[in-house]
Amino acid sequence: SNVCFFRSTSTKNGFTLYALFVGINFNTSSTIIIHYKNVKDSILFEIDYCNLFPNDFIENKLILTKEEGVEKQTFNIQHPQKVEFSFLDFSTTCFLVPDDTLEIHIDFDSTQNIKNNMKYVGKYATISDYYKNKELFFNKSDFNYPKAMAFNYTKKLDDYLSIMDSLTHDELDYIDNYAEKKLLPKWFIDYELTEIKSFTASSKISIVMFRKRFLGLNDTIPKNYFSVINNFMIDCPNSILSLFYLDYLSNYLQHLLLEVYDTSKTLSREENNKQLIDLAKSNLNEETSDLFLAFYLDMIISINRLDDETYSLYYDTIKNKQLKKYLADRKEKGMILKSGDDAPPFCLPNIEGKECSLKDFKGNIVYLSFWYPGCKPCLEEFNDENKLVEKFIGKKVKFINICTSSDIETWKAVTNKYKLKTINLFANDTLDNFIEKNYDIKSYPQHVLIDQNGKIIQNKCARPYEVENELNQLLSK
Repeated sequence: SNVCFFRSTSTKNGFTLYALFVGINFNTSSTIIIHYKNVKDSILFEIDYCNLFPNDFIENKLILTKEEGVEKQTFNIQHPQKVEFSFLDFSTTCFLVPDDTLEIHIDFDSTQNIKNNMKYVGKYATISDYYKNKELFFNKSDFNYPKAMAFNYTKKLDDYLSIMDSLTHDELDYIDNYAEKKLLPKWFIDYELTEIKSFTASSKISIVMFRKRFLGLNDTIPKNYFSVINNFMIDCPNSILSLFYLDYLSNYLQHLLLEVYDTSKTLSREENNKQLIDLAKSNLNEETSDLFLAFYLDMIISINRLDDETYSLYYDTIKNKQLKKYLADRKEKGMILKSGDDAPPFCLPNIEGKECSLKDFKGNIVYLSFWYPGCKPCLEEFNDENKLVEKFIGKKVKFINICTSSDIETWKAVTNKYKLKTINLFANDTLDNFIEKNYDIKSYPQHVLIDQNGKIIQNKCARPYEVENELNQLLSK
């Protein structure tokens, strides 16, 4: 049977981490008070964190202009979590807890020793001290960066696994030694162990798919590879508020689908969702299952197509009333572009430098694709897009690709390399934020169907390999 890497433990008061902080609370906040001095020039101070519901990257900026002073920032923190802050060439991690205040004292007199001189004050300040001391010990601000570099650039699977195991061992060994000093709450030690182990486990599952799908590599998988990873799963009540753990569950259950069910059949979206829900309910306790399924449905709302059947399938399975209320509100308010809304206008240069606007294509159905050169799934779709252009020659359908997050030279080079037959437009840095905000782009690639009058048919619609029938149906109306 599947077991967790570490046994489920309770706090000294008999509560799990989830119970200690009353699960997810959508109405709580946390405050950072920054006491600073000896600022010579104005300093841009950035504070970033990943929200759980909705799963999003939150960025906050403030500028320190006075020589010394106090700044206060309040954040909607739904559960205990790590927060990154940075200024100049410096970055570090601190830790926030709902309904709590963390004070940070910073002296900018010597920027070379700033981390040594930085002081945390507050009920949970010892946790932020742990991250500071860890960064000083290893002389690096983030272990996830070298792990990500290994994921993207290591040529051999065995070398990647060796790097991951070495980095993970260093982190686990450090917290084991640190925990012996008894400076950290027990619930946090469990949380941090989960963060480290689940990041590694999730990466080890996804690397196999990534190398096969995007790099065309068929690696020899070590014996018992997945069974060792799968031992991380069951009965971890102090882990379910970890974003990395929920990401791990997503990868693990998707892998388990391939092991348990007949993969020779092409499953419909509904069948795939039903099987995923069945695996979550049969492998997880109710608390973890509810949180995971809510997290997964929230992702569908953010980045994929959400139809009423899919929504009801997940929503009716979840028992937690608080999560159900959030999801109901999210479904109602979460879709920025609904069917019938005016498509946000744009006016962008094509490959010849001519400005093209959305209104130029009035009278045609528009299939709009957003991509950027570093997105491998985007590049993988270009062949399907070219086929669509060929199939709909002479018909009232226009296929438009809009490139973001690139310089113009790279855009042109990639466009020419893949011989794109679509209408190819470029959004520069100034327009990136406008495009992403107005078309609600949370992940790439993203596709949008627009009718002959410039109205949204569906945002985040079907991908190129599955949209042909829908286009033919729209043309026949």
